Amino acid sequence: MKRLALAYAAVCLVGMGWFEKKPVMVLDEVDARIRAVLPLGSSLDDVMAFLDASGLSHAAYLQPERVIYVPLRPALKRDAPGNFELQFWFGSDDRLIHYTVRELAQ
Repeated sequence: MKRLALAYAAVCLVGMGWFEKKPVMVLDEVDARIRAVLPLGSSLDDVMAFLDASGLSHAAYLQPERVIYVPLRPALKRDAPGNFELQFWFGSDDRLIHYTVRELAQ
């Protein structure tokens, strides 16, 4: 059931325009969507399933840092060029403890 909910959320992200050529989302919207679908404490498997279902390419789970980096292009901020990155950080139990949405330096 949880995987079905993650797949549905991924379809919603596509519908919201993550993959359009022009920027259509602001960073706050990205943050709100992740917060709704992947609350703190989500498992590593849930985060990976969400990213894969969303079609978001991402780096492998890095250890010992316990982090996944997800580059986002084009920019998700209206009227602002640039690239953005999601970072998902995990605890020793492979549960989500923190994530960030940040603009990369140009």
